[in-house]
Amino acid sequence: MEIENKSSFTEFGRTTETDDRGGALLENAPTTNGNSTLESDADNSWEHQLNTFKLKIEELQERYEQSYLEIGRLLIQARDVYKGHGDWIKWLKANAPFSVRHAQRLIRVAEMFDDATMVSRLRLTSSKAYILTRLDKKDMNNFLESDHFFRIGDNPKSVKDMTKRELELAVTIHLKGKLTSTDHEEVTSSIQDKENLKDRVESNLEELRKILNKTIISIKGSDSDTRASWISELDDLYKTSLDQLSSVAE
Repeated sequence: MEIENKSSFTEFGRTTETDDRGGALLENAPTTNGNSTLESDADNSWEHQLNTFKLKIEELQERYEQSYLEIGRLLIQARDVYKGHGDWIKWLKANAPFSVRHAQRLIRVAEMFDDATMVSRLRLTSSKAYILTRLDKKDMNNFLESDHFFRIGDNPKSVKDMTKRELELAVTIHLKGKLTSTDHEEVTSSIQDKENLKDRVESNLEELRKILNKTIISIKGSDSDTRASWISELDDLYKTSLDQLSSVAE
C-alpha cells in the first residue's frame, strides 16, 4: 500500500517538493542571484542537506504512523455502513487500493489501538502494531505501558527500539514465559541482518555526501541539463536511502 505524502526539502538554494519516496515533483527558482551563496555555504551544505533529509524522513514516518490508524478506522466505518447491503469482502476487493488481507490487518490494528499517542510515542509501524494484536487489549496495554524490555545478553531493548522480528519474539516470550535456544538464535540473526543493512545505508549516505560536494563545485556556471542530471542522481540515491532507512525502522 502506498500513501502519498508531500513534503519539501531545500536543495542547492532552491525548494523541491517531494513525494513520500523522495521523488522530485516541483522545482522553484533559486531565491539568490549569482554564486556567492553557494560559495559561502559550500563547507556546510552537505551537512545541512543530510540533516534536512533526516528531519523529513522522521516527519514522513510520523505521518504514516498516523495514517494507517486513520485508514483502519475508515475501513471499520465503511464495513459498518455496508452491513445488510451485500458481501463486504467483494466490496473491499473492488474498491480498496490494497489487498483484503492488508485491509483486515488495518481494521484489527484500529480496533486495538484507540489512542494514536501510544503508536506515535513508540514509533510503531503497521507491521509492529499488528504483531501486538496477538495480545488481548488489556494485556497489550500492560505490555506497552510497562516500557517492556527484551534482553539479549547485555543488550536490553524497549519496544520502540525493537525490530519487527524482535518484537514478534518478545510477544511470543510474553505469552509463553520463556526464551528457547531457537528463539535466541533467531534474534541474534535478526540483529546481524539489521547491522548489515545499517552499513549499506551508511555507505549510501557517504555516497550522498560525495555527490553533494561534487554538485556544489560543478553547478557554478553549468547549464540546466547538467544541473538536472545532478539533481536526478541525488534523487535516486535519496529514494534508495529512504527505502533502506524504512527497513531499518521495521
